[in-house]
Amino acid sequence: MERGELPVGGDERLTPQEERLESVFLRLRTTDGLPAAEMDPLPAARLLDEGLIARTDGRLVLTERGMFLANDIALEVVDGAVEPARAGAEIV
Repeated sequence: MERGELPVGGDERLTPQEERLESVFLRLRTTDGLPAAEMDPLPAARLLDEGLIARTDGRLVLTERGMFLANDIALEVVDGAVEPARAGAEIV
């Protein structure tokens, strides 16, 4: 603080995979959710059928029930991440 800087308790460096997971964790918890194209269609269809996510204006958002399982859903989204070549796949 004597140098005019805020004290920093530490920092964390994330891998690209960890950055993606953190991004999904945060975005799923917002009313904007994720663009449907960012999620693999098969797990998305299952999560929709189970009432854990909803589709709104081309985006996938957690339902109230899904909020209780947000971490598990985020992990599933990242594990089944859509590769760029598949990004145009449809979620039914």
